[in-house]
Amino acid sequence: MFEAAKFGVYSMFMPPLDASVNYAVTCEEIGLDAVAFTDQMVGNLPNEIWHENPAAAAWGRQNAFFDSSIVMALAADRTDDIELYFGAIDVVRHVPSKLAQHFLTLDHVAQGRAFFAVGASEAKNVLMYGHPRVGSAKKLEDSLAIIRKIFDSEGAPVWHEGERYSMKGGTVEIGPYGDRPPPVLAATGGTAEVLELVGRFSDGLLTNLPGMCHGGPEQFARDRQTIRDAAERAGRDPDQLKFAASVLVLMDDDPEQIQRMADTLALRWNTIVYGAVHGAEWKEFGYEHPLGDEWGYARHLVPDRMTAAEVHSAADAVPLDAVTGMGHFTGTADEVAAMVEPYFEAGLQYAFVVDHAALADPTRAGASSDNLGRLVEKVRGRGLGSAPLGYLGVADA
Repeated sequence: MFEAAKFGVYSMFMPPLDASVNYAVTCEEIGLDAVAFTDQMVGNLPNEIWHENPAAAAWGRQNAFFDSSIVMALAADRTDDIELYFGAIDVVRHVPSKLAQHFLTLDHVAQGRAFFAVGASEAKNVLMYGHPRVGSAKKLEDSLAIIRKIFDSEGAPVWHEGERYSMKGGTVEIGPYGDRPPPVLAATGGTAEVLELVGRFSDGLLTNLPGMCHGGPEQFARDRQTIRDAAERAGRDPDQLKFAASVLVLMDDDPEQIQRMADTLALRWNTIVYGAVHGAEWKEFGYEHPLGDEWGYARHLVPDRMTAAEVHSAADAVPLDAVTGMGHFTGTADEVAAMVEPYFEAGLQYAFVVDHAALADPTRAGASSDNLGRLVEKVRGRGLGSAPLGYLGVADA
């Protein structure tokens, strides 16, 4: 049992605005520790087949996403204790000095309850909007360094000569709400060199489970230690770092219900999207990625540059065992808890649980919320109040 384990979900960030804000309020009322807001322009399916998704009737337009930071600010005004996380926000559409100002402003709005994550960008959010993704990894490196320098500058001029972003004496004089600037995590992973940068400049790691950590809790523990060691070498306190994950699950007490939900376009396609960083990783499980070994969500997914036939063909090629065994932690709430607990033992602090049951079948929103409560109670020893949270608020209960 991990009493210090913190659990959250992803909030709503689409019309109607009142419902999106109220969703975050509900998250606090039922006893969640944190609520997440993410930076999206478009969803994962081509618009021409969005109507085939069971969630479409409840959700409406797929791509009607608010600027989540504004929803987060409104939610901060309506809540008292719940932590508010915004990320990952990309460094292609947002330059580091503006991000620093943005984060410090939200830190004041949330009265010190906010934390953030930055990432190199998702192709779907940038390419069709005129932003090239070339050099995004270096932009992430420069952004982490510049934000760190701004936060440490106490309003003094900041200088940084980066490969993609620079600071030439600019100042950001906003101080933090409390004694420390808000934590800014890095949404990344990979080589020891990348993790070294995370430790030097960021305040921790945001990852995706299980898809970005197929090495399991052991890999997570190694990556965490690499980041902590790098922070210590940089003169920073490793005990101040945060380690968070989006945790994709598919929970139900009935195995037949699980198989039925897994056998949907939404969950087959999301396994392609989130099941691994690179298609080649599917081979570790005995599968072939339908879009090839080199395919990766962040670099390649631009839904409306794909045809309906291409998406259906790829989704149909996803084995159900891949949906339930590779793309999600799957089973009853107790079984999923047993899969998640070792990550907390390895140093995970925040789990933002995404139960795709309600995405596959919105009528399962009530059951999904009950399962979330059982999962939380099993891991941390105390459960949640009752409310039909669904998937990003999508429910038909």
